[in-house]
Amino acid sequence: MRRLPSARTLLALAFVAGAALSTNAGARERSPDMRAHSLAQAQPQQTVAFTSSPPATAVVAGPTYTPTASTGSSGGAVTFAIDPATTNGACTLQNGVVYFVNAGSCVIDADASGAAPAQQTMPVSAAGTATALTVGATDLSAQVGALAPSDGTPSGTVVFSVEGRTLGSATLTAGAATLAYAVPADITETLTASYTGSSDYASSSASQTVTGPTVEQAFVVKPTIRAVLRSRLRRNRRGWWHTIVRVRFVCDRAGSMIAGGCPKPVVIRHSVRNGSLTRSIRTIAGASASVTVRHIRIDLGAPHVRVVGVRRDGHYRTLVHARCLARDRISGIVSCRLHVHVRRGAARETVTYTATAISGAGVVRSTSVTAYVSG
Repeated sequence: MRRLPSARTLLALAFVAGAALSTNAGARERSPDMRAHSLAQAQPQQTVAFTSSPPATAVVAGPTYTPTASTGSSGGAVTFAIDPATTNGACTLQNGVVYFVNAGSCVIDADASGAAPAQQTMPVSAAGTATALTVGATDLSAQVGALAPSDGTPSGTVVFSVEGRTLGSATLTAGAATLAYAVPADITETLTASYTGSSDYASSSASQTVTGPTVEQAFVVKPTIRAVLRSRLRRNRRGWWHTIVRVRFVCDRAGSMIAGGCPKPVVIRHSVRNGSLTRSIRTIAGASASVTVRHIRIDLGAPHVRVVGVRRDGHYRTLVHARCLARDRISGIVSCRLHVHVRRGAARETVTYTATAISGAGVVRSTSVTAYVSG
């Protein structure tokens, strides 16, 4: 005869079953939160991150900066822009390259679809300058140039003084300023040329102690010499020539013969970034004069330009994003632009990428790469 479970056994089984039901119900209540938590972990927020470091010291008209950034595993395309928070128009962005044009704060935005954007901020400092003073027989001449790494041309005013007393001021033209003044005979004076600076270029000065001619020399009529520069093409607005330059000298012997005659012309047949040329004359009466031509800029070459980001005669499933890359070691690059032309065919598209660069000397150079897109 089969034995029935005792009351104590039945009570224990009922307790175990209730505990199991309670555990299953708790699991059902927690499962939506756990699924949401797992989903959030599976889809983390992407963030744009700069992979390039800004220049340690950015200066006006100094080296350019090419920012790069990525979105991590998503690999989304990143675009760059100058943020409105940039002050004083400190920088510009052309074909992915940042140019520093004014002193201020430069802010660059990096953005990509579906990712949190990023920013880089860098101060742009005024370029340093150096001033040189030349004391002539009848005038004072100051030459102001930008210090490396800047390659700009300062503008503004130069104040001339003698023994701390202001003589007058002159405006810089192509980095040079001149004021008429002659040191009195038998007098020693300290002359100073002070560049007052600008928002983009720092001030600088130079001094020179000069003794005027003796009384006898003061009555000797002095000769003069000047230089005339000519080239097949005119110098552009940035001060660059792109053809051979011929320097001719014009002399006035002031009633006396010039020993050795007026200097012969000089033909400059090579590229030069910031050259100078000096010639002097002396009459048989003992009077002398000299002339110095400064800031000679000649670029006889052409920029190197190429298309990057796409292979020549490459085959792709979608249109490829490319960019223009150029360099010119003498006069630098003013612009580098990419033009894309798509010609559709029955089976594929023929895409021609044309990169065009312009150097500081105004020389234009282009190159093209053709690729194919088939869906």
